[in-house]
Amino acid sequence: MNIKKLTVFLLSLLASVLEIKAQNATDALRFSFLLPYGTARYNAMGGAFGALGNDIAGIHDNPAGVGVFRMDETIFSFGFLYSSIDANFQGITTPATQDRLLLGNLGIVRRVEDKKQAKHKASFALTFNRLANLDSEHFIEGVHPGSIGAVWFDRVQGLTEDQLFSQDPYIYYMAFFPFLIDYSDENTKVIDKLWGFGDQILHSHLRQTRGNISELGLTYGGNYLNRVQWGVQLGIPFINYSEQITYTESNFDPASILRFYQFRELLSLNGTGVNLKAGVIYRPEQNVRLSASVHTPSLNYIRGSFEVAPESRTFDNQIHRPNPLVDDNIRFQLTTPMRIQLGGAYIFDNLGLISAEYHLTDFSTNRLRSSLYNLSVDNQQIRDIYRISHQFRVGTEWRIERMALRTGFNHITSPFKNDAISGRFNGLHLGLGYRGQEFHADVSYSYFINHPEFFMYDADYITPAKLRNVRNTLMLTLIFRSI
Repeated sequence: MNIKKLTVFLLSLLASVLEIKAQNATDALRFSFLLPYGTARYNAMGGAFGALGNDIAGIHDNPAGVGVFRMDETIFSFGFLYSSIDANFQGITTPATQDRLLLGNLGIVRRVEDKKQAKHKASFALTFNRLANLDSEHFIEGVHPGSIGAVWFDRVQGLTEDQLFSQDPYIYYMAFFPFLIDYSDENTKVIDKLWGFGDQILHSHLRQTRGNISELGLTYGGNYLNRVQWGVQLGIPFINYSEQITYTESNFDPASILRFYQFRELLSLNGTGVNLKAGVIYRPEQNVRLSASVHTPSLNYIRGSFEVAPESRTFDNQIHRPNPLVDDNIRFQLTTPMRIQLGGAYIFDNLGLISAEYHLTDFSTNRLRSSLYNLSVDNQQIRDIYRISHQFRVGTEWRIERMALRTGFNHITSPFKNDAISGRFNGLHLGLGYRGQEFHADVSYSYFINHPEFFMYDADYITPAKLRNVRNTLMLTLIFRSI
């Protein structure tokens, strides 16, 4: 391959791979699907704080909650995550676990004194809140007839080597170089052979992700006659995400030239965004609270890098390992959906309370934009596969002197139009709290479970692995109060 041809190939390949891998509908959902996550009190009650306020995590849902604070507060939360994913593929179950220390959130709330406004009291909050934890790991392994090479072979069968080189450099790099696909006639060089055949191919897929979505919140709100609380927030989200995938095929048919095929992908993304939130809490009666809030779409600017490297071993024990393809100039914008939230609570004087909340998010309105790539296909895919998701939160708290016992529940409906794809989540929560005059301490335990399906490659060519995803979170919050 001469230098000019190699240069053209690398540039074409770079564009092809990045358009496929740098951003897609999966990224859009990953960075917009948020589980309730915050202080220990917030977690213990399932995040049902829209109508209650007086919590720094809750004001990221409904900024009006800042108007409920009656004292200056400084808050710290930290915890521990233990998660497990059991993957069942073709009757073989493989477990994977991980544990992490967590920074939940931190913040300060300060009252704004204005003696001229006796009927109206105001507060300001500066908070840093963890919106989502993106750490996960799964390992899938099992025997399945067919190969990922069949997906690529069906797309390019009948093309000559030169046509494949110019029309689909990604498949040229991932399949032709490592001998997954080939031609049988040196004269025509027409792609007509798939080497990765066999009905007992051993597949394995290791996927490790790390990261989180956090948000810096600048919140201002007020309390009018202790009857109406209002608030607005400027939110600055931060996205930090990395993913490593190692996919392997082995145990090919003895007639195949191949003995082993593997590719490794590394993706790293970091982003910053901006959004606005506004909300209100209304007290029609002494013990009743009603709330509503709206979040504008969050505009996120994301940059990162991507690396992919295939490798194969042939029957003569020759290793075929082209140089990794690397690009560190991924750039795109993600606009996440608007969110609408409604809530209500009933206060049983000094005995306790019960709170409920409803969230609506239309994930089909996620939008990807880039000056480097044409993302119209990705945006159409987002519209085709996602829909409105409904989230229900219920929480309760009961007090005995200075101690409090809390519990909560969440149900989040699937964001996928296809009901066969299990995207719903259920969460159960418990917690204890101590409420002193100038010091509060809370602890919570949260249990989330869902049962998604995962395809190692094109769903028309392979059956899904069934996953059981469990997340256990312990959180401790310390609150220091001053008059």
